[in-house]
Amino acid sequence: MADWQPMTEEQRQRWKETGLFPVERWGMGQTDATPLVCPLPDRALLRALADAIPAHIQSSGWYATGQRFEARTVHSVYGDNFRGMGRQAIASVISVGSYSGPLADYIAAACPRTVLRLLDRIEELERATDGVPVAPKTPDGEPT
Repeated sequence: MADWQPMTEEQRQRWKETGLFPVERWGMGQTDATPLVCPLPDRALLRALADAIPAHIQSSGWYATGQRFEARTVHSVYGDNFRGMGRQAIASVISVGSYSGPLADYIAAACPRTVLRLLDRIEELERATDGVPVAPKTPDGEPT
């Protein structure tokens, strides 16, 4: 396995120009590997993605739970509107590491309703400040 290498200037420039973060495959013995990109979605795309989730999944309470399976803990995210639709599987996180539980919890917390409310709040704050960005604050409400 190859050692970690920092982002090159070419990658950094491509990231600035395209908004796509370069994730390169290395250590696979492939010098011509195709770069993978992880685009950061804009607000319109986030809203469209959240709106595309079926209503019975959007309105459900999302929660994470862990189950043992062949010496591993599988953390799954489910949605259930508690109105007869039953539990709907959203995601499963399987890992040997200790991060699968927090990752499943994060997926459950970042459900479409949460994303839509955050987007609505951003728009509300932008209207209240005439589009002037609001200065970030600490959790105590103090300016950073």
